[in-house]
Amino acid sequence: MEIRPATTADFEDIQQLFKLVDRLHHEALPSLFRPTDEIDRSPDFLADWLADEAGQLWVVEENGRVVAFIYAKFYEQTTHPVLQPHSQVYIHDMVVAEDYQGSGLAQALMDQVVDWAKKKEADALRLQVFEFNQRAQAFYAKQGFTTSSRRMSRPLGKSEGREARGERREAREVDSLLPPRSSAPLPDLVRPEIVAMKPYTPIVPFEVLSAQLGRRPEEIVKLDANENPYGPSPKVQETLARANYLHIYPDPEANELREAISAYTGVPKANLLAGMGADELIDLVLRVVLSPGDGVIDCPPSFGMYPFSTAVNAGQYIPVPRHDDFSLDVAGIEQAVSNHPQAKVLFLCTPNNPDGSLIRDGDLRRLLALPLLVVVDEAYADFVRLPGYESHLAWVQTYENLVVLRTFSKLAGLAGLRVGYGAFPQWLLSHMWKIKQPYNVNVAASMAAVASLQDKMWLAEKTALIVQERERLQKALGTFDFLWPFPSHANFVLCRVLGRSARQLKLALEQEGVFVRYFDKPGVDDCIRVSVGRPSDTDALVKTLSVMSLRDHFVYGNR
Repeated sequence: MEIRPATTADFEDIQQLFKLVDRLHHEALPSLFRPTDEIDRSPDFLADWLADEAGQLWVVEENGRVVAFIYAKFYEQTTHPVLQPHSQVYIHDMVVAEDYQGSGLAQALMDQVVDWAKKKEADALRLQVFEFNQRAQAFYAKQGFTTSSRRMSRPLGKSEGREARGERREAREVDSLLPPRSSAPLPDLVRPEIVAMKPYTPIVPFEVLSAQLGRRPEEIVKLDANENPYGPSPKVQETLARANYLHIYPDPEANELREAISAYTGVPKANLLAGMGADELIDLVLRVVLSPGDGVIDCPPSFGMYPFSTAVNAGQYIPVPRHDDFSLDVAGIEQAVSNHPQAKVLFLCTPNNPDGSLIRDGDLRRLLALPLLVVVDEAYADFVRLPGYESHLAWVQTYENLVVLRTFSKLAGLAGLRVGYGAFPQWLLSHMWKIKQPYNVNVAASMAAVASLQDKMWLAEKTALIVQERERLQKALGTFDFLWPFPSHANFVLCRVLGRSARQLKLALEQEGVFVRYFDKPGVDDCIRVSVGRPSDTDALVKTLSVMSLRDHFVYGNR
């Protein structure tokens, strides 16, 4: 048995040893390491190890087979503005084959590294061990290593490192190359409203769901994020395939996109601003208007970004809950404005998320008479089919205190590219231009949005299919005695869950690969929201609900 420096001929055996590490990681931490995850130790990666003059890779060979290896690297820091000069040897990896564990190979490899570190005149040895690997932690502890978080360190004594040459400085553990922490309580630097706020709960994408459930993406029925199930127009794919200037920063004014939006909506280009989704525009409005403590009126249950962005911008959140049928409490909003003279903004979502109800034009005019900015979010307006219904985009030309927001996520299937727009009064827009990020809409998103607007036939066809499927979905959900679907003008249907837990229903569907949305919020904590998918998605949902109902698969309990 021989310990020697590695060569390229050893790479295949080293890669086999790393597969042992992959398996142990998955067995110990399955939520972090999937069976398909492999540590990147390609021949090119290992060749980089060999070529690095600061590193050393040793192997233990027996009968022509590598049965163990260790890789360590020397790090020197001599010019840090705060810390004194120091150096360390970091042990990146050590693996011993299963049939050789307990044979003393680990000790022999560690001795090899210690001798090398002495020659390099290092101050300390360092490594990192996962908490689950208690056997490894015990081994290193016997070698004189101490633990800090998951890092383990061993100072080299006076007879081992630079101090053997008379350099009289104390060997010490170096936790990082950053300056030492201040003695001040750093958490106190965080704004109190940020500490107090709750994080927004985003929807998990397909690839993450696939990994969590162990199901292929095509086996998942994703009806939880109100995405367009048909995706973007084929013209979007063709346009992006011809993109020539992705290496150039985008037009900060998004002129081509704003011209296309103007042609599509009839709103003058001068009143339009494009954003990285409507979410960015919500934030921009509040950043322009709010001073700390100014009020923002919201009508929950509604879109969660309104209270989120209010908190981020140090505003005072003023909720005026909707009626039981999700209609607006107009009188309550007027009273809130009277009670809170510092209120500056009112958010209204129509169709409202999560129930799909509309605001009556008469109510909107009444609210526009209030002394504050009214932001109307029309993310789902393209799915309204009421006779005589029209978007409120054109109203911006009439009402100086009105903003109307739209998005390409629902209509055009561009949720992954994050692009939206809004119509704004000039007095507000001039300040929004000043504070927006210069290149907020990326080149791909802008090109895709323009291509979408040029394919009106595709947009109309897919929107009609979604509306048609919405009606079918609503009728199908109404056949279950434990679901009460609300009328909807959006691309989703909200259902009140009767006689059982809405949260448990959501979780039970999830286990079957069907994802719907549950809100742990007042007014909808006994509801699930189901996005409109393709007909096959509706069929899969109904089939799963039917089977679950027959076998009484629900877990009952307090909501």
